[in-house]
Parts: sequence; C-alpha cells; structure tokens
Amino acid sequence: MAKNFNVSIIVATYNPKLEKVKSTLFSAINQKNITFEIIVTDDGSAVDYFDEIEAFFKRNKFYNYKLIKNKTNIGTVKNFYNALKKAKGEYVFATSPGDLLYDENTLVDLYDFAQNKNVEICFGDAVYYSNDKNNLQILKQYNNAPLKSEIFDEDKSLIFQKIGFFSGNGILGASFFRKKEAAIKYIGAIENVCKYVEDNTSTAFALANNVRIYHLKRYVVWYEYGTGVSTSKNLEWKNLLKKDFDESFKKLYESYPNDLIIKNVYYKNKIHNKLFKAMYLFLTNPKFLINVVKIKCI
Repeated sequence: MAKNFNVSIIVATYNPKLEKVKSTLFSAINQKNITFEIIVTDDGSAVDYFDEIEAFFKRNKFYNYKLIKNKTNIGTVKNFYNALKKAKGEYVFATSPGDLLYDENTLVDLYDFAQNKNVEICFGDAVYYSNDKNNLQILKQYNNAPLKSEIFDEDKSLIFQKIGFFSGNGILGASFFRKKEAAIKYIGAIENVCKYVEDNTSTAFALANNVRIYHLKRYVVWYEYGTGVSTSKNLEWKNLLKKDFDESFKKLYESYPNDLIIKNVYYKNKIHNKLFKAMYLFLTNPKFLINVVKIKCI
C-alpha cells in the first residue's frame, strides 16, 4: 500500500549547481513534527546529479524521496505538473535549488495554518538574498511579493483580493503552499498554454473560480534572488515569461467571459496610456477603479 504524507516537497531542477541542490534538500530534511516526502524532478539536464542526491539522502538516513528524470526539456510547468501527479502528500510545497525553507518548523506551521482555515492555497513571507561568490547579502528592497500583502488579509473581501491580484499584486511562487488537488486542477488549466510560469498563472484561475487565497504572516522561505527565470534580467527570458502570462490570461478571459473583473483587466491591459486606462475603468466599472485606488493607498 502506497504511503501518504502531510506534504510533498517538490524540488524542480534544470542544470542545477550541486551545492545549491544540497542546501535546499538539507533545509527540507530538517523539517520537524510533520510527515513529508521529497520529489526531485529534473527537466532534462545535461547533468542531473541524481547519484549524488541519492547518496545525500542515504547519508542523512532520509528515505521518503522520489527522483524523476525527463529525458528532454519539457519546460518548468510540465516538469512540475508531472511530479505533482505522482505526489502522495495532502499539500504541496514547490521549491528550487538555492531556495531554502526558512526554519525547521516551516512545513508544520504552513500545514497547521492550512488545516485550521480549510485552505486550498496560501502563502507566507520570504527573505530575499543573494550569494554572489560567497558574498551573502539580505536584499531587503526586494521583499515585496506581493507588493500589497494586506489585500490577502482575512477581513478583505474576495472581490478585493481578485482586483488586487489582477492589479499587479502577484505572489512569490517560492512561498506558495497548496492542497495537492487544487494545484493539479489549476495548473492543469494552464499547462498547455504556459511553459515556464505555473504559480501566478494557475492562481489566477483559482481566484476566477472564487478560491480565496490566505496569507500566513511569517517567513517561510529564504529566496535566492536573481538566479531563477522569474528574476532573470535576460531580455529573452522576460519575453518568454510575458508570453506565458499573455496566453494564460487570454485563456482565462475565454474561460470566464462573464467575470467583470477579468473582463475589465483584459481590456484595460490593451490600453497603454495610464490616463486612458483610468478613464476606461471609470466608464465601465467605477467600483473597480475605486478599489484599485484603495489598494494603492494601503
């Protein structure tokens, strides 16, 4: 009989650095007071370090793990989605080499929070850092995803959450904690239109389906800034990520044509002048505009 766990930690890799993989795995195996598995899923790397990873687990007497190897590069979304379908945890936490769980009680605190509030999707706070040539720096200026985390407070309405999210308050993917079934459902909605972005694109579909997002007000991850595709300064990567967001939002609009918030955002995004955007919202949905102003004033 297959063993089930409270949480599946999914570590997605592509041409990783071994020392970063080990650091991430070390932060994972040190989690206390909760049952969990670790799934390392590699997206067709030239060198996957699976032998070294297995040796690391055995050396640390950790046996609840799976190693998944894609023979070719299929993209971040499908790599994660395929691992997700093999996960045995009630909840999932996604991470990448170089990102670390904040402390040994991170998983149990996320799990208890999600259980107590019957949460499908939640997130915590992150400490952004860089480690260039062993020069470790905390980057306080980047601790801003979402920009206005207050929109996810429990006293805020779901409509306020949706407007805030679609107005630029995306959530750091490395801080997400999701019920596995919800992750499968909403990532499944975008897997054929997105190749690299699964977190906020799938969350958009969850919000469109009136799933409330919850915020655990505690640090859950040390996030290495500037090394992943989402924080890369490479123009080619920025264009690829933009394409994912554009295609997913197009599908979102087609899937929820009667949702006024999504409709307003869809047409507003086609307008480049800020004044004209405000005029469009004022004429079509003044309540939307009022909420946008409220969010900016938080």
